[in-house]
Amino acid sequence: AGAVIDMQPDEIITIGSSAYEANIVLPVPEVSWTHCTIRYDVRSEQYIVEDISSNGTFLGDGTRLLKDEQTILPRGTILYISDIENAFKLI
Repeated sequence: AGAVIDMQPDEIITIGSSAYEANIVLPVPEVSWTHCTIRYDVRSEQYIVEDISSNGTFLGDGTRLLKDEQTILPRGTILYISDIENAFKLI
């Protein structure tokens, strides 16, 4: 809780339940082995998030990201990985 993860330009971070597949591991049954990827685009100063999960990646307002599509999100966006207990803020 409260951890900050520094990302290198254009580095892809993978969130999931598999220690073999993900950089950030959430050992929760509702989290897919490879749940979503996050990349920070330096040129646009925005994040590119791709949901590749079964149970969904959601915005703070409850909107589910489209599966297998990249979504461009601004800094400050809150993401929920499957449920409200697994929240990430894109800073």
